[in-house]
Amino acid sequence: MIPTIPEYFKRFFENYDQEYLAQSLIAYVIFDIRPDITPAIWQDAEIFIRFKQRDVWAISEQQQKNADFAIMLYRIKYIIEHLKKSEIVALLNTLFSEANEGEGRQTLPELLKKEFHAPIDSLIMTQEKRIVTKDDLKIFDSLFEYPAWLVFDEKANRVVYDKIMKDELTDRQIDFFLGANDELSNYDELLPVVKYILSTTHNYHTFWTAGDVLNIIWHAVPETEKAQKWFRDEVFSIFWPRVGTAWALLNSDKINFEANDDSKILEDSINWLKCLSDLPERIPEIDKKHFVCSFRSSAADLKEITEVSGAIKAEIKKGENVKGILNAYYDMCNLAEKPDQLEVLEGIKDAVVEFIETLPGATSDRRKVLNEVKNGFKHAKKYTAHVKRESDKLVKTFVNI
Repeated sequence: MIPTIPEYFKRFFENYDQEYLAQSLIAYVIFDIRPDITPAIWQDAEIFIRFKQRDVWAISEQQQKNADFAIMLYRIKYIIEHLKKSEIVALLNTLFSEANEGEGRQTLPELLKKEFHAPIDSLIMTQEKRIVTKDDLKIFDSLFEYPAWLVFDEKANRVVYDKIMKDELTDRQIDFFLGANDELSNYDELLPVVKYILSTTHNYHTFWTAGDVLNIIWHAVPETEKAQKWFRDEVFSIFWPRVGTAWALLNSDKINFEANDDSKILEDSINWLKCLSDLPERIPEIDKKHFVCSFRSSAADLKEITEVSGAIKAEIKKGENVKGILNAYYDMCNLAEKPDQLEVLEGIKDAVVEFIETLPGATSDRRKVLNEVKNGFKHAKKYTAHVKRESDKLVKTFVNI
């Protein structure tokens, strides 16, 4: 349990983050409660680092909230790993002492900075990109000890792939690895590895992370029916053994999917199978007339981007909702991955740039927003080219498609 700070002592905090940090340190001292650092927590913090360094050019409000919480847990982890309990008690006593009131009051972050001779966030996050080589794999777990911006080179990737296929990595290690690279590459080599993970793991979050990678790969599969049929076969071969019966597909509303990891994996597997437009042909018990395929096509993405583009133009005419216009535009930048989608995005980018240039305010602020708008389009253009390259590799590797 995390102790509640009495109302009287809350005056020693500038915000809730400082209060939560103090609560957590008290919980550690009294109950030995330590933060639970999961691969998901590491990934939340890592995305934020890459955003700050501009490799990930935009993050959502939810991603920002997740990152804030993750970084808080790492602050706690660092403190309890580098200070004795008696030293933490002494630090808290200084914070809450009568001598620490009035004009010269020191906040918890200031006391920690004095203790560690540096701002704590600079100690827990590696800000610069680190290329992980084959030799670095000897200290694999240490790579993920604290948030870092890791990019595995091709040789390192292949060694990790081999270890996964030989069952030489734990689910936790696999989860960390899959979440390290925001821009995956060599889908032709990655696909068999992801299939193996999805077919064998019993850890739900590892399964979910691998499923996210599989979805990214699917987006690069050519639009031809032959290619899509090939990938649907791949999906079916992965998830049908997880489900096993038509009953589970037809009666998913009767299953308690929150019971354990295996039941959550079953739910995700069912949802994957429902993405197959030809599922009734594969499983005769499925009624073709009432089956609704949940697969999201490239055409659906193009339609959404076009509709958002129209909505942005309507808002620009009103000239009021600047934040809404920018957020909608950034969403489009994250969606675009095919040439026709990029073409729509480019048109609205020019309209947004023209709109921003007419706004009143400081020139520096306007220039900053314009750079973000242009960077968003550059990001989408780069990713579209990346998807095309990976699509060509898939075709070349799996010649039958």
